[in-house]
Amino acid sequence: MARPTAIAGRGTLTVTDDRVFGPGGGALARRFARRVLYFDEVGSLRLDTPRATATLTYRLMTGDPDSFLILLADAVAGGDHELAETALPQWSDGKPVTLHHHAGIVSTLEILGCPRGHLRARDAVMARDPAIARRVENALEVVPGVIEASTNIAKGELRVRFDPKAVAALRLIRLAEAEIRGQRSAGDVLAPEPVDFSLANVSLTTAAVGSFLLPPLTLLTAGLLVLANLEVFGAAAEQLRKKKVGMPLLYTSMFGVTLASGQFLSAAVMMWLFRYWEQCYRRDLTVETRALLDESVSLPEEARVLIADGRQRPVPRRELIVGQRVRVLAGETVPADAIVRAGAALVDETAIRGTLAPVREVTGDQVLAGSRLRAGSLDVEVRRTGQNTRAAQIAQSLIETTVPAPRSWVLNRDAEEFARRAVAPTLIAAGTGLLVGGTTTAGAVLRPDYATGIGLAMPLEVL
Repeated sequence: MARPTAIAGRGTLTVTDDRVFGPGGGALARRFARRVLYFDEVGSLRLDTPRATATLTYRLMTGDPDSFLILLADAVAGGDHELAETALPQWSDGKPVTLHHHAGIVSTLEILGCPRGHLRARDAVMARDPAIARRVENALEVVPGVIEASTNIAKGELRVRFDPKAVAALRLIRLAEAEIRGQRSAGDVLAPEPVDFSLANVSLTTAAVGSFLLPPLTLLTAGLLVLANLEVFGAAAEQLRKKKVGMPLLYTSMFGVTLASGQFLSAAVMMWLFRYWEQCYRRDLTVETRALLDESVSLPEEARVLIADGRQRPVPRRELIVGQRVRVLAGETVPADAIVRAGAALVDETAIRGTLAPVREVTGDQVLAGSRLRAGSLDVEVRRTGQNTRAAQIAQSLIETTVPAPRSWVLNRDAEEFARRAVAPTLIAAGTGLLVGGTTTAGAVLRPDYATGIGLAMPLEVL
């Protein structure tokens, strides 16, 4: 392991330490952040786990930079001052993150301004993904006390007008962070990535125009079809090298016949339909995966948070933050990974740990999100929420196991295995058709789709 290093620049300091900032150093990195962000002069801190570095920026109104860096070094080494754990936002372990410091608030958003009743913040993710920007808007608009929430997608900027007597700016910031970060429960499934229809749409349009209005465009259509099927051609070449036949070889033969016969429109229509059926396939998988996760790991929609005077306040689970105290009663499910601070209970951890017998949990023990109390009650302190919980990791494993990535020529492996048995007879029949009726007959034999129907009909438990 390399020795820690520090490089100071003008208004910047970069520290490299595998133990603190590298993989597995999440807790140490958070403590480092709490200590350096305690100082108002520090404007931002970027933690880059893959590079095992932390880069902070600072601005001094007065004073000597060298003296400030010495002060920072003393604080990191174990000074008396640091932010509370609850002052830091949540972020995904192992991924680079930038923490911005503005007027006492630490956030993954860049806070541009936060005067009373107004919030302006920026995040590049909202500029890259309009869907996330709209999701942030929708999440904030329903919060009691919010008057208006809007986003400028071109700038990745969020603007919120709110009643500071009804809702705190920090709560709105944390909600926006959670939506941008995609912090969902273990049972939530991300909406499927949209299928890219751009090339299919252009190919279909040029094929139609070339067939009915401008014949020279057919050459452009041929080029687009080649571009769209490069992966299929590569797979077909690999099959030939291994002396095998399969769907890639069938589709490559169909494409060759299409080029020879000039049936570009039918080929473009078929390519567009492949994209359409892929979109249907992803949508159906999302529905089935959500049902599977609901059966496996379910979390409560709300948690019972203990506030300073001993009263309890219901809080949506997605709004829980590290450090909050939550009360869980018999028959209820633990909403987040936590440490028991008071009480005793018999806890059913079957869904999370796989243990059949209930376990007695007392002060100091760890309880995991998704565990259910059979008897007793617990006051717990939240340690991990959202995607950082063990339940979320289990859910992600289920998703990765049950949802195969579609191939460009078939929807899934089972569909390919089913259709593969028809490849050799189809190629023989197409060869006969080529001899008897030419390329048009051969194309008609090759064009039936043997795989899509099976792929769409395949239930999730079979996959």
